[in-house]
Amino acid sequence: MMVYPNPFNNTLQVNYDFPTRQDNPRLVLTDILGRELKEIKLTSQSDNVSINTSDLPKGTIIVSLYGGQNMISKKVIKID
Repeated sequence: MMVYPNPFNNTLQVNYDFPTRQDNPRLVLTDILGRELKEIKLTSQSDNVSINTSDLPKGTIIVSLYGGQNMISKKVIKID
């Protein structure tokens, strides 16, 4: 998974590619305290997703990619 740009303003790009078919794949954005800010259900095994983040607070955001039993997380910083 690639997440860019970092730092970012109002749009975040996420590139992902699952090597095998996954159950209930999704992206979850949380704050540093673990509170869920946004969830995006994924419909493809690989894609480039553009996320509108204008409604998110500035600060550290954790982007987690879930697929089956697997999870990958990246930290990014939202600036205004």
